[in-house]
Amino acid sequence: MASELMLMSEEQILELANLHKGGDVWIGGGTFSGNPVSMVAGKATLDILQRYGSEGYNKLNTFGETIQKEIAAILERYNTSAIVTGVGSIICIHWFKEKLSELRNSSQVKLNIDSDTRNNFQLMMFNRNQIIRTGFGYLSFVHTKEDVENTIKSMDEVIKIITQNS
Repeated sequence: MASELMLMSEEQILELANLHKGGDVWIGGGTFSGNPVSMVAGKATLDILQRYGSEGYNKLNTFGETIQKEIAAILERYNTSAIVTGVGSIICIHWFKEKLSELRNSSQVKLNIDSDTRNNFQLMMFNRNQIIRTGFGYLSFVHTKEDVENTIKSMDEVIKIITQNS
């Protein structure tokens, strides 16, 4: 089939995907669909995930829960309008213009977000070698207990500075 495709016109190739005329080729698309580099990276990622197994996921989730609890305590201690959300190893700090009594949906987050404070937080964390893009942080299998402790320490410092300057 590959050698035949080289001799076909674009229209003939696309006709192979015309399911209404007996074509049996499904043409899908996406940003990295079929990209050889993406396929190799995806396979390597799956191999690593499999190597770490459930023990790795348990470690990630435990670290994520620890960070979320510590951040929530820090935010409360400094009486901020921010909240922390997340699942497992995915953590997000939402900086709001004012305290919300209840968080109901993502539109409420978008409408009340304090972009200036979020951006200052991001920059101050970056200056402490912590990458927290738009409030989001992600843990990986290579993070250690020391990394988690350093992240919490940096967040405490930064949140304290933000609340003192607001």
